[in-house]
Amino acid sequence: MSAVQTIDPMQQLGEYWRSLLPADGGLPDRRDVGPNRQIANLLPHLILMEVTEDDVVFRLVGTGHSARVPHDITGRRYGDYIGAERIARGVKRAGSMIQYACGARVLVRERYERERQEEVIMNCLPLIDGKSGAPFILAHAGTTLALEELLQVEGPFLTQPFAGFEFVDLGFGLPPADIRARDETPFPEAFNR
Repeated sequence: MSAVQTIDPMQQLGEYWRSLLPADGGLPDRRDVGPNRQIANLLPHLILMEVTEDDVVFRLVGTGHSARVPHDITGRRYGDYIGAERIARGVKRAGSMIQYACGARVLVRERYERERQEEVIMNCLPLIDGKSGAPFILAHAGTTLALEELLQVEGPFLTQPFAGFEFVDLGFGLPPADIRARDETPFPEAFNR
């Protein structure tokens, strides 16, 4: 009997991210991210997002999201889906990931058309545009977990507050305790590993 080995997407993506680290230091360049056997199974569910001063823009959205998301979000701003206060918090969290070279694991509750509700664990890693210096986030939003209960919703797709957010050490440490206290939201007990 052979055992089936599953690889945690954060571990797999983190190993790939570390393989892209420049020899002279700093974050991997977003231009170096591309199809690779090391992450072939993750490619359909990758999202590349640019972090602007006041929003996050979806720059590349993998084909695996077409069955989940009711329309193409490539080029759209996250602010098209959620309020300004939550965008500001998201930009701060992304800024901490960039500044401290750490990842994040995020539990997102999503509501789609026809009242379908799902939870998605997103694994996020910081990148930089080597030419412009613009910060980017590479995210893997994989398998969804259908919810049995209906959520109290605020509006259309992608508008539910994060149900969990935690920074992940990629080998360079974590943000200071005060930033973690400000930004982290404990995962529900069922999701703690």
